[in-house]
Amino acid sequence: MNRKYSLFYFLFLAVTRSVLPCIYNSYSPAMLITGLLIRSTAVTNGTIRLMHSDTPLTGRVEIFHSNQWGTICGDGWDINDADIACKQLGFPQATQAFGGASHGEGTGPIWMAGVACTGSESFLDECSHDGWGSNNCTHSNDASVQCSYGMSSVRLVDGGASHGRVEVYYNETWGTVCDDYWHVSDPNVPCRQLGYTGALSAPCCAAYGEGSVRIWLDNVVSRSRGLLA
Repeated sequence: MNRKYSLFYFLFLAVTRSVLPCIYNSYSPAMLITGLLIRSTAVTNGTIRLMHSDTPLTGRVEIFHSNQWGTICGDGWDINDADIACKQLGFPQATQAFGGASHGEGTGPIWMAGVACTGSESFLDECSHDGWGSNNCTHSNDASVQCSYGMSSVRLVDGGASHGRVEVYYNETWGTVCDDYWHVSDPNVPCRQLGYTGALSAPCCAAYGEGSVRIWLDNVVSRSRGLLA
């Protein structure tokens, strides 16, 4: 697949005459106090974009194929698939994966379903899936993601827009948190790490499903530094 991009740059310095040697992600608009950088990128098969969200780095995932934008089915869509989508967009990782058209229903074809990324892919269309347009999915189950600028040590899995199983990153592996003594004051910490003001509740007993790897934390006690891990 041809992934060469034709780029055009235009820099207009509105305040100073200095030239800033900055590089910007091709999927993010670049606005400067000292000027404006515009980049024109050729859209090719496999290009993806985020749509329909008022939250930065978040939106419905759409992919370009056969000269048409389409969506991705949320059946089986998980954090591993969301990670690859975010990495393709230039972000280090995803913090959440959504199904059920959490960020609105798209239009046109549903290009991918049964997506199963392993983590080694560079582009979403390199992940295993059921075939282009081969599905019985509806737009009511369009997939979406929330990406992260940095390597967050906390993420929410198997939930929705602002809820899910808490997982922490340690020793190059994601793992879960045991709910022993887990109460509403403790979830306030990961919620603030993820950009929210606090927690509304602290569901126990694998309310959002059981994790599959390590249980990294137990008997959690919140500390003043405001980080879970």
